[in-house]
Amino acid sequence: MNNMLRLKSTLLTQVDNKWHYQGVPFTGVVFFDKEDSQIAPFIVHNGAITEPYISPCIESPPSIMQVDQSAIHSPDCRYDQLHDCWNDVRLRYQDKSYAGMVYDFVEGKCLYENYIDDDGYSGNYITWNTDSLLPVSFELLYKPDGLTYSYDGFRVDEVFFSYADWRNMEEVEEVRIKYNPVTKKVKKFSATKGVLQDKPYTSCPIPLPDVYKMIDSYQTFTFDSFLSLGLDKNIINELFDIWSNNNSFQYVERLLISGLDGLDGLADFSIFNNKQVFGSLTEIIPLTEFSLETKERLKMTAPNLKISL
Repeated sequence: MNNMLRLKSTLLTQVDNKWHYQGVPFTGVVFFDKEDSQIAPFIVHNGAITEPYISPCIESPPSIMQVDQSAIHSPDCRYDQLHDCWNDVRLRYQDKSYAGMVYDFVEGKCLYENYIDDDGYSGNYITWNTDSLLPVSFELLYKPDGLTYSYDGFRVDEVFFSYADWRNMEEVEEVRIKYNPVTKKVKKFSATKGVLQDKPYTSCPIPLPDVYKMIDSYQTFTFDSFLSLGLDKNIINELFDIWSNNNSFQYVERLLISGLDGLDGLADFSIFNNKQVFGSLTEIIPLTEFSLETKERLKMTAPNLKISL
């Protein structure tokens, strides 16, 4: 589903049985108000209603209740603080525990979509930029499919995205990336070989073409001064070789890393003393436990580096 405007019907007008916004036939999502603050959302194309809108927050699409946030309250949190404590409070509607969709609006524009689970707690959510078609952040967990998508683009200097397929808990397929969208420098990256090859993250129900393009350029990354790396043992040697040749590590001063034991092709760790590759490196910090042999070899090979064990 393409990102699109999401508006209350009160912002639109009907002309010849077609919905118009700012004088032109509307394409997007329209939220119609019903009794008791309930909401009926529909997809509209060129002014005509085509089908009910099913939020990406909903794990499975059976008919559920959908309400305006103004009708929701919590015994644990004041209404004006709900956005800060969604995940920690029970939500109620008409004095009963609520399960279903909640939508929040600013001047008729949809700001927030949130799925409340059967226990009355917040689950999947999306925060929208009401002045554009883009998401600000979302967390989408689809239990039946074993898939998770997460995104945070709130800061102008940082974007975070993750995809995980955890149907096989012993070999979770994933990719995580954090980068500066202005400088394109990568601050955090973890991935498995299958995900980089097959690109299943592009199935995210909220399209993020700029993020996909960034991940696809992994061979030519430029890393930030503080870098966190977590790599599949089946790909770590290949990527280190590529990044070394492309001068990707030139700005890295502190390196948080897991999987060093998998660097079979770089068993002597001499790469960390290579100033043409790691000219700025001062510290290595393990994200997971190294073997004793790895620790000792690293200390001997890179005596001038701080090894935070």
